[in-house]
Amino acid sequence: MLGTIVFGLVTTAINHQIQEREIELKETEQLGKFVEHALNENVAIRRRFAQYFATVTRSDQLRVRWAEYSILVEKEYEETVKEKENVKRELAESTEDVVSRKRLMERLAALEGELQLVKKKTVLPDEIDAKLRSSDAVAYSPDGQIIASATDGGSVSLTDAETGQEKAILAGHGDRVTSLAFSPDGKILATTSYDKTARLWDLATGQLVASLRTEAGLVGLAFSPDGETVITRSIFNENYVWSVQTGELIRVTK
Repeated sequence: MLGTIVFGLVTTAINHQIQEREIELKETEQLGKFVEHALNENVAIRRRFAQYFATVTRSDQLRVRWAEYSILVEKEYEETVKEKENVKRELAESTEDVVSRKRLMERLAALEGELQLVKKKTVLPDEIDAKLRSSDAVAYSPDGQIIASATDGGSVSLTDAETGQEKAILAGHGDRVTSLAFSPDGKILATTSYDKTARLWDLATGQLVASLRTEAGLVGLAFSPDGETVITRSIFNENYVWSVQTGELIRVTK
């Protein structure tokens, strides 16, 4: 616990100094957006960038500043490496539950990304790309693992974002699906349609949880940040607020 607190204090102090130095560099270095973009990259890229400019910058004053910044980023890089090793060791020794291990794995992946000199681009498999191009409504799950997309005939396809494999089809709407959204916790998918209904689906089972009926076709929706309510919008600009837990209509606004 003490080690974690000390690590947090060290990281905070380094980050504060880095932020101050970055502001100064952005204001003084006459390389415009190029510098700004570079300073927004991960620590590995900023480290290499700082090393380069600490060497080649012609201005003595700026070269000193780049050198100071390089030292700070080097410290950040070293702390990131240390944290990565600690997380790897904790993961190897962990006897925690699945959720805790998943959290450690996600943190490890993030740290490894910070130490990569080449940023990885997200490339969708061809079959997913084709599906999204033909869909009227699409959404990523909060964890980025599932893509929901509207299909012809009022159904929704759930696709593995990495492999492109279709995991499930949610069928039930009587007309075109116009919008969809995942709940903040990723457990519920909400869909709207011109068939005058919004539907809530349990993603663990693929079962319909609730059918929310209105007086007009629906064209949009959104969950509240806490996931307790969902709001749907009709073609006549009416907003229906529903309880996710009970499916009851709370209020209608225009």
